[in-house]
Amino acid sequence: MGDSSFLEEELNLANVFQLMRKNWVWILVSTLGFGIAVYFTSISLPPRYASASRVVVAQTVFSPGLLGLPQSSVSLDGRAYTEAAKSTTLQANALAKVFGEELLEQNEDLEKLFARFRTRVKLIEGRSSAVLTLEVVTRDKEHVQALTQAWAETLVMWDRERVRRSVTQYKASLEAQVLALRTALRSNSLDNEVRRSLESQLGSILRDLYMARSLEATATGQLALLESASVPKQVFPRPLLYALLGGLLGGVAFFSLVLFRDSLDTRVRSSEEVHRLTGLPVLSEFPDLPPGSPVETSEAFREAASYLRTSLRPLLMNEDRKILAITSPGPLEGKTSIALALAHAYARSGQKTLLVDLDLRHPQLTKRVAELYGVIPKQGLEAFFNLPISLSLPELVPLAEDLYLCPTLEAQQNSSELLGQEIRTLIKLLNESYDFQVIILDNPPVVFPDALVVAPHTSGVVFVVAQQKSDRKSVLASMQIMKQIGVRILGMAMNRVSETRLSQVFQDGAYGYHTQKRYGKILKRPGRNTPS
Repeated sequence: MGDSSFLEEELNLANVFQLMRKNWVWILVSTLGFGIAVYFTSISLPPRYASASRVVVAQTVFSPGLLGLPQSSVSLDGRAYTEAAKSTTLQANALAKVFGEELLEQNEDLEKLFARFRTRVKLIEGRSSAVLTLEVVTRDKEHVQALTQAWAETLVMWDRERVRRSVTQYKASLEAQVLALRTALRSNSLDNEVRRSLESQLGSILRDLYMARSLEATATGQLALLESASVPKQVFPRPLLYALLGGLLGGVAFFSLVLFRDSLDTRVRSSEEVHRLTGLPVLSEFPDLPPGSPVETSEAFREAASYLRTSLRPLLMNEDRKILAITSPGPLEGKTSIALALAHAYARSGQKTLLVDLDLRHPQLTKRVAELYGVIPKQGLEAFFNLPISLSLPELVPLAEDLYLCPTLEAQQNSSELLGQEIRTLIKLLNESYDFQVIILDNPPVVFPDALVVAPHTSGVVFVVAQQKSDRKSVLASMQIMKQIGVRILGMAMNRVSETRLSQVFQDGAYGYHTQKRYGKILKRPGRNTPS
């Protein structure tokens, strides 16, 4: 069977979809509820609008004649332009273009003014060019487009002025050189060779000066406006999108709580779970009856018992006399009711059946029979166990045609010791003294050692597991203990199955056939799908 923790983990994973099917209504309600709540919350929030403009950065090509122009004016660094666009001075100039200088002068704290606007710069770089996307997000729908356009234009103008300043500085340097050369040429002490050299230098510098003056008038920077500011669009809130995301998160959160609660619940929840946990077939499913309802009045319980008998038939074909022990992992799981119902099922099929109340700690079977049939036995198994020599049998009580009860009237102390000493003799006497075809032992739960003493002397054990009552760890531990002592476990009987579950089984008109098909070998009588 493997490690219990591994099986429990596998069981939880296998039950995820079952939990979803079981709680799909509440998951849907939580999804819709969260979605609607988020939608109405989001539409009450103040909207924000965005506008974007794109600026291209390309290398500037100057005339080859201006070899002395500083190379910094022709280099390409998109990240430098990104930082320039984010500068407070540049953004303040853009605000001034839209709102006027007076507003900036009146507002001493520029950070508060900038807090009204959220700016973002995105850079896409290429080999010889780059693109800057400038975006402004604000609640001021009226001015967002104008502010974005002013920001882009201010950045382009700043770059143009930067290049022009570089050219102007170069022009001023040339003008100073021209002035110095002309001053030197006015001197009468220069010989002809020096004068010709100075005049040649002056002519070269004048040509560069002429080109610098022309470039100063027409010079452009590395930035150019690629796209004007876009029409403002609302970017926050987005009610439908937020409602969808909120609904999904709400559904996931609710289902996570369901999974968490389910992980804390160690009770058996279905027959599928029992089958996966133990690897044994679920031979039949018994309904969850109202408190105090006698099993004999329930048609569904009667049907389930008939199918349990049918499911056991191929497992006990080689047994001349069938000795079955009915037990459960713990108390109050319905083993006594199922033992009584199974005994009636065997008796209805014409097999002489003996039902033995071997739960010496809590003999509930005898009390149940007394309540149902009004039969009060005079002598029970306690007399058999108390005799010095166990040669006499207790009184057998007839319950129905081919059905008898071997009662226990009083609870016994040291029951496990009594059973250990006398169980072999008791079963031998029952087999030799009476011609019973089936003997059903209502065994104590496995939580008591009595069950371990009796089980090895039987043809097999049927485990009763109660839905939403039996603990998974207890079920697995009971199986392991029984297998360790060599007990033959025939299968499981699922008790207290919900009405919804049974209604699904009854839809095909074959209660037990459906059960066997799902959880074990298909046990179907030829030509019939309904129990006798």
